[in-house]
Amino acid sequence: MSAGDVEAPLGRSTARGAAWYAVASLVGKLTTLAMQFVLGWMLVEQDFAVYGAALGATVLTEAIQDGGVHKFLRANQRRFVAVIGSATLLAVGGSLVGGLVMVALALASPWIYEEGPMRLPLLAMGAYCLLQGPIAVLRARLDVDLRFGPMAVVDTSLVVGRAALAVGLAWAGFGAMSLIAPLALGAVVEVVAFASVGGLRQWSMRGARIADALALLRSTTPIMVAQVGSLLARRGDYLVLSLVAPWILGLYYFGFQFSASTMQLVTGAAAGVLPSVIGRIAADPARVAATFARVQRFAAWTILPSGVALALVTPALIHLLWGGRWDGSIPIAQAIAYAFAIRGVAIASDMTLEGLGRWRLLLGLSFVEGASLVAAVLAAEILRPEDLSVLALLVGVQQTAIGIVRLEVAARAVGAGAWRVLGWTLLVGAGTAAAWAIARGATPLLGVPSGGLAAAAAEVVIFAVAWAAILGVPARRELREFAALATSRR
Repeated sequence: MSAGDVEAPLGRSTARGAAWYAVASLVGKLTTLAMQFVLGWMLVEQDFAVYGAALGATVLTEAIQDGGVHKFLRANQRRFVAVIGSATLLAVGGSLVGGLVMVALALASPWIYEEGPMRLPLLAMGAYCLLQGPIAVLRARLDVDLRFGPMAVVDTSLVVGRAALAVGLAWAGFGAMSLIAPLALGAVVEVVAFASVGGLRQWSMRGARIADALALLRSTTPIMVAQVGSLLARRGDYLVLSLVAPWILGLYYFGFQFSASTMQLVTGAAAGVLPSVIGRIAADPARVAATFARVQRFAAWTILPSGVALALVTPALIHLLWGGRWDGSIPIAQAIAYAFAIRGVAIASDMTLEGLGRWRLLLGLSFVEGASLVAAVLAAEILRPEDLSVLALLVGVQQTAIGIVRLEVAARAVGAGAWRVLGWTLLVGAGTAAAWAIARGATPLLGVPSGGLAAAAAEVVIFAVAWAAILGVPARRELREFAALATSRR
């Protein structure tokens, strides 16, 4: 069988897997946004602050709660059967340690947190930690088998179920626990569901020894250390704000999640598919570079304009959806929408490096991102305490800058032509910025009252028309190529 014969089916698997995750992400994120809409009316700012603080606390545990097993198995697929027993021991051990750390933090919470009852939320997060080891092993098997469809169905069903439970608990008056309890209960369902769709294929504990698990730990330690940086990048802001400015955390969390969840509608496909696919072709650098370039082009054409369009409509949308109740979160929501136009493009970079097992490089990038995010939050609180606009500006700049850095570094690492990849990405960005400027300048000429939904809708329409006029022809060619792969039956 020729290389071309292998490449075509794998390319279709990539595209179809991405299509599965795109649909699942669409359903899941729409559900999450619907849940946020409902809970935005049912819960108060402090409830979201407590939940944000609980998520921030997972920075201390999530890196160790599966022992780094999931990513190790996904990047070392040929050794899967040989190490699955010791990997299971290591994953369960990591879950136990993570759970115990969360319990200790819960007991010490009255002396750590200034606001909000944190003991019960942290104990619930500890229960959630205990199941992450088994989930990691089951998910790794499905990732290696490229079972993207079943995983997408399970993940989407869990999102919908957790959202329904959260709304029910909020209606019953459980406050912040309405957001936290579904995580622990959903983890139980996740174990059963993944096992039932093939997560136990070739799984065996025969011959598994603690000594082998400890030996495997030496290989997974760089993964866990890199995960610490990744967690700081994703939740370090929540952790810092929960300790130094808990009074602003509720608004910050609400606005950040609104834009981040919306943007994940267009970034979820690459995040779910790429690591497993790259792991399959890691021995062929040319194919890795070509796959990276193709996905990166697709990301630029879809994510950049999506982020800008979201930023244009965010102020009016938040005001309309919640009747002014959450207007205080608008600065961070809009800043993150703009920033994710660039940071979101780098998702392909992150996932490609993960699929190749470039843990040291990911370690460095993750810590740079995490440290810069924490620094941005601390700087904002030092310069202008309680001013969410300054915090939004600094975090938005940080997210944009780190997106460019990660894209450049990953392109160099896979040999995809760093300056070429960055160049045409920025070229798409320049065209998008030009369309944004046209929309912002032309809308006032229509005489539509500023600040309302009509003005926001007019800006988005003008932006879309201008973007299509400037970049529509090459964009159609790229998107048509991806669609052909996704729908091919051969």
